[in-house]
Amino acid sequence: MELRALETLEDGDTEEDTAMALQRLVELTASRVTSVRSLRVQYRLIRKLGSGSYGRVLLAQPRQGGKTVALKLLRRDSVLRTTFLREFCVGRCVSSHPGLLQTLGRPLQTPQHFAFAQEYAPYGDLSGMLQEKGLPELMAKRVLAQLAGALDFLHGRGLVHADVKPDNVLVFDPDCNRVALGDLGLTRPEGSPTPAPPVPLPTAPPELCLLLPPNTLPLRPAVDSWALGVLLFCVATACFPWDVALAPDPETLVSGLLDITSEKICVRQ
Repeated sequence: MELRALETLEDGDTEEDTAMALQRLVELTASRVTSVRSLRVQYRLIRKLGSGSYGRVLLAQPRQGGKTVALKLLRRDSVLRTTFLREFCVGRCVSSHPGLLQTLGRPLQTPQHFAFAQEYAPYGDLSGMLQEKGLPELMAKRVLAQLAGALDFLHGRGLVHADVKPDNVLVFDPDCNRVALGDLGLTRPEGSPTPAPPVPLPTAPPELCLLLPPNTLPLRPAVDSWALGVLLFCVATACFPWDVALAPDPETLVSGLLDITSEKICVRQ
């Protein structure tokens, strides 16, 4: 199945091009989802790697052989089919970059779940490495350089990750020679209408924290740049700089923060 259309989008293409290309891929992929009565038909399920409101991630071994994978399960009663297909399609289209977690194979569905396979990161996520202290300087630089490259790759194709945080950075070795940004569930074409996060997030910029429903803002790459800066603070100190990026937060470390929004920063390599 060919899912490479977004890779042809270069810097300067319009937001409409990216959105339309992604929509075409979703429509194409919708007819190619493999239905199985149980995931055990295709995989030997080993153990749970993680869980959340979306569903679960399981360590799994393909029954026809091959590398162990991380199998992401999304509950059909809580996730729209188009949302699942969009995440899968984006994942396939950007898997060529080493700083982004590879999405593998075909999408699956069972009576209870949507599912797709991703490469397995044996050292878990970055938050598990931080513990009570930050990373050494050299390792921190290594992590940030890889993530900056991954975001530049996404932004060059008209996409915004919109959920950069330590939990979504997967680690492949103890020295962080390779890390990869995962969880593309919130990734959208640049310009997509974006509401405030459902709960206060320390990685969200002030302009999103201040939004009141039903107001939205157009999604911009600067949102990822802001979150990458917060992540750098986390990597160095093993904690977030604040609970929410607003002046009333007693932990706010930036004077006059309300005058500093993600719209005023956009770091590119």
